Amino acid sequence: MLMILLACSAAEDAATWRYETAETLPEGEGGEETWEDDDGDHEYVKVLWGEMEGDEGWTGFYFYDADAGGELCDIEYEAEWTVITDCPDCIEAWSITRGASDAWVSVDGACEAEGWTGLEGTSFGIGYTEASLWADLGTGWVALEAAEGEREEDFAYFEVMLEE
Repeated sequence: MLMILLACSAAEDAATWRYETAETLPEGEGGEETWEDDDGDHEYVKVLWGEMEGDEGWTGFYFYDADAGGELCDIEYEAEWTVITDCPDCIEAWSITRGASDAWVSVDGACEAEGWTGLEGTSFGIGYTEASLWADLGTGWVALEAAEGEREEDFAYFEVMLEE
């Protein structure tokens, strides 16, 4: 299950969204997680994230498990963010295409085991409404349950907490 918090800021006004009813990510785009609390003390977390600043963009995955020694995977892809209009309810949406990657951390092949390597050239969609963050991971647009992010004039950022 995913829990979502999307914060979107504009120069003139800002809004925060919470969405509690949604679907989980399909097989291959995530695993399981336990989000312990909101103050940064996490025992187990898997995250799909993305950032766009001006004309540059990135996306990646992060995996932390305190019981397995801490940070197990941190992989980043250069990414092209292209505005799209196929999310019917979204205020704004993008197709994010992965480029070259850097695996900053991959303890004992953790990134490979999650299926998070070799994704160059693949795409997914991210968008938002007034109530929630949406994703199209190849099976159509779905509202997510656990994410956070922000949107400003030349900046966007999101994190989606992944789990079974």
